[in-house]
Amino acid sequence: MILRLTMLIAFSGSCFAGEYALLSSGFRIHADRHETEGGIVRLYANGGVTEVPAAQIRGFEAEEVVSVTPPAVTLQVPTPEELVTAAAQRNGLPPEFVKSVVAAESAFRADAVSRKGARGLMQLMPATAR
Repeated sequence: MILRLTMLIAFSGSCFAGEYALLSSGFRIHADRHETEGGIVRLYANGGVTEVPAAQIRGFEAEEVVSVTPPAVTLQVPTPEELVTAAAQRNGLPPEFVKSVVAAESAFRADAVSRKGARGLMQLMPATAR
């Protein structure tokens, strides 16, 4: 019975996702899991193993898992109409005039490309746009 209990305690640490080995010096070592065999404790972390004399380990502490939920971010993507109005105002042009040009040139499709290579809402040639 005592042997079974000792084996259960020895291997129970290996079922935790993360833990800290508390050393007698006051330091803590992070491990994914641990195993005890005789007077040696094996600490498994990041695909490697560290062996520590069992006498130097005071105990084990479960790793605290903190779930952080990022704040919801709502991106306000402007519509083509809003972009045209802002551009017209920025350049001192009447927004209704610029909107009429955009309607005629691209029908407010930002991905429009003409047969000659003019692009975008205002159907500018790439060299002119640069």
